[in-house]
Amino acid sequence: MAEQKNRQYVREIVGYERYDTPETVAWLNAVYTRLDPYVNLLLPMRKVIAKSRQGGKVKKRYDQAKTPFDRLLEKGVLSADQAEALMQKGKPSIR
Repeated sequence: MAEQKNRQYVREIVGYERYDTPETVAWLNAVYTRLDPYVNLLLPMRKVIAKSRQGGKVKKRYDQAKTPFDRLLEKGVLSADQAEALMQKGKPSIR
């Protein structure tokens, strides 16, 4: 799922051209390098917390939008060193 999400955002920025020369591939890799931390750590997402079927429709309820980084911090799954490294990589001005 992360690859689909990342590809969507990269294509919105760089377009749908064919990037097959060494120079353009290097440039596209640089775009991925900078965009991945933003999309995977800082872009707020809403998660589905409940689904219910009403006739032919499925009604979904969502939680409050949070960044994946904030969700990791709330769960406590990161060590202090890991959290600090991620803050330095993607979120230095917010925390």
